[in-house]
Amino acid sequence: MQYISKYHKKIATLEEFNMRMNNFIAADAYINEWNADTTKTSSVAHNFFSDWTDSEKAKLRTLGKGNTK
Repeated sequence: MQYISKYHKKIATLEEFNMRMNNFIAADAYINEWNADTTKTSSVAHNFFSDWTDSEKAKLRTLGKGNTK
C-alpha cells in the first residue's frame, strides 16, 4: 500500500490489484536477489514501473521507434 500511495497508482479493480501485486512481488524478489549478491557493484530498488507487466514495459521501450500502436 505504501508503494501505491508513493507513486499515486490508480487501480480500478480487485483483479488489477492482484495482478499488479504479483508483478510487484516478482520485482521485489529480483531486487532482493540482486542486492544480496556481494559480487555486484551496484544496487537496484523499486520505482514507478515495479508493478508494470512485461507488455506495458515493452510498449514504453518501443516509443519513438516508428511504432504507432
